[in-house]
Amino acid sequence: MWGIWVLVAVPIVGGVVAGAVARWPVKWFLAVAAGAAVLFPVCVVLHNALSAALHSEEPVFFLLSVTVAPVAFLGGIAGAATSALARRRERPPREKTLESPGPQV
Repeated sequence: MWGIWVLVAVPIVGGVVAGAVARWPVKWFLAVAAGAAVLFPVCVVLHNALSAALHSEEPVFFLLSVTVAPVAFLGGIAGAATSALARRRERPPREKTLESPGPQV
Protein backbone atom coordinates (compact mmCIF):
# COMPACT_ATOMS: atom_id res chain seq x y z
CA MET A 1 0.00 0.00 0.00
CA TRP A 2 2.73 2.50 0.96
CA GLY A 3 4.76 1.61 -2.12
CA ILE A 4 1.92 2.58 -4.45
CA TRP A 5 1.39 5.85 -2.58
CA VAL A 6 5.08 6.71 -2.84
CA LEU A 7 5.17 5.87 -6.57
CA VAL A 8 2.22 8.20 -7.19
CA ALA A 9 3.04 11.01 -4.76
CA VAL A 10 6.77 11.48 -5.37
CA PRO A 11 6.48 12.53 -9.05
CA ILE A 12 3.57 14.84 -8.29
CA VAL A 13 5.36 16.53 -5.38
CA GLY A 14 8.56 16.69 -7.41
CA GLY A 15 6.77 18.43 -10.27
CA VAL A 16 5.19 20.96 -7.94
CA VAL A 17 8.51 21.68 -6.25
CA ALA A 18 10.31 22.00 -9.60
CA GLY A 19 7.69 24.46 -10.81
CA ALA A 20 7.94 26.49 -7.62
CA VAL A 21 11.72 26.63 -7.84
CA ALA A 22 11.58 27.78 -11.45
CA ARG A 23 9.08 30.56 -10.76
CA TRP A 24 9.74 31.76 -7.23
CA PRO A 25 13.08 30.46 -5.96
CA VAL A 26 13.36 32.92 -3.08
CA LYS A 27 9.88 32.17 -1.74
CA TRP A 28 10.45 28.45 -2.09
CA PHE A 29 13.69 28.57 -0.12
CA LEU A 30 12.04 30.66 2.58
CA ALA A 31 9.24 28.10 2.74
CA VAL A 32 11.84 25.35 3.23
CA ALA A 33 13.44 27.35 6.06
CA ALA A 34 10.06 27.96 7.70
CA GLY A 35 9.12 24.29 7.36
CA ALA A 36 12.39 23.26 8.97
CA ALA A 37 11.81 25.69 11.83
CA VAL A 38 8.44 24.02 12.44
CA LEU A 39 9.83 20.51 11.89
CA PHE A 40 12.32 20.75 14.76
CA PRO A 41 9.89 21.23 17.69
CA VAL A 42 7.33 18.86 16.15
CA CYS A 43 9.94 16.11 15.91
CA VAL A 44 11.12 16.75 19.47
CA VAL A 45 7.56 16.44 20.80
CA LEU A 46 6.89 13.30 18.72
CA HIS A 47 10.17 11.75 19.87
CA ASN A 48 9.33 12.36 23.52
CA ALA A 49 5.74 11.16 23.15
CA LEU A 50 6.69 7.95 21.34
CA SER A 51 9.56 7.24 23.73
CA ALA A 52 7.19 7.57 26.68
CA ALA A 53 4.48 5.48 25.03
CA LEU A 54 6.80 2.68 23.90
CA HIS A 55 9.00 2.75 27.01
CA SER A 56 12.07 2.61 24.79
CA GLU A 57 14.20 5.05 22.86
CA GLU A 58 12.79 6.11 19.49
CA PRO A 59 15.55 7.21 17.06
CA VAL A 60 13.71 8.35 13.92
CA PHE A 61 12.22 11.65 15.10
CA PHE A 62 15.33 12.34 17.18
CA LEU A 63 17.54 12.08 14.10
CA LEU A 64 15.12 14.20 12.09
CA SER A 65 15.19 16.96 14.68
CA VAL A 66 18.96 16.85 15.20
CA THR A 67 20.18 16.45 11.60
CA VAL A 68 17.54 17.11 8.94
CA ALA A 69 15.83 20.17 10.42
CA PRO A 70 18.98 22.29 11.00
CA VAL A 71 20.46 21.38 7.60
CA ALA A 72 17.17 22.20 5.84
CA PHE A 73 16.91 25.50 7.73
CA LEU A 74 20.44 26.57 6.83
CA GLY A 75 19.97 25.41 3.25
CA GLY A 76 16.74 27.37 2.94
CA ILE A 77 18.29 30.56 4.28
CA ALA A 78 21.42 30.18 2.12
CA GLY A 79 19.35 29.38 -0.97
CA ALA A 80 17.07 32.36 -0.44
CA ALA A 81 20.05 34.68 -0.03
CA THR A 82 21.86 33.43 -3.13
CA SER A 83 18.67 33.46 -5.22
CA ALA A 84 17.89 37.01 -4.14
CA LEU A 85 21.42 38.15 -4.99
CA ALA A 86 21.32 36.38 -8.36
CA ARG A 87 18.00 38.01 -9.26
CA ARG A 88 19.34 41.40 -8.24
CA ARG A 89 22.34 40.94 -10.57
CA GLU A 90 20.11 39.86 -13.48
CA ARG A 91 18.01 43.03 -13.43
CA PRO A 92 19.21 45.76 -15.76
CA PRO A 93 20.17 49.02 -14.08
CA ARG A 94 17.53 51.71 -13.93
CA GLU A 95 17.79 54.46 -16.47
CA LYS A 96 18.15 57.92 -15.09
CA THR A 97 15.52 60.22 -16.46
CA LEU A 98 15.60 63.96 -16.50
CA GLU A 99 12.80 65.67 -14.73
CA SER A 100 10.58 67.68 -17.01
CA PRO A 101 11.16 71.38 -16.67
CA GLY A 102 7.46 71.98 -16.18
CA PRO A 103 4.87 73.52 -18.41
CA GLN A 104 6.31 75.67 -21.18
CA VAL A 105 4.57 78.91 -21.83
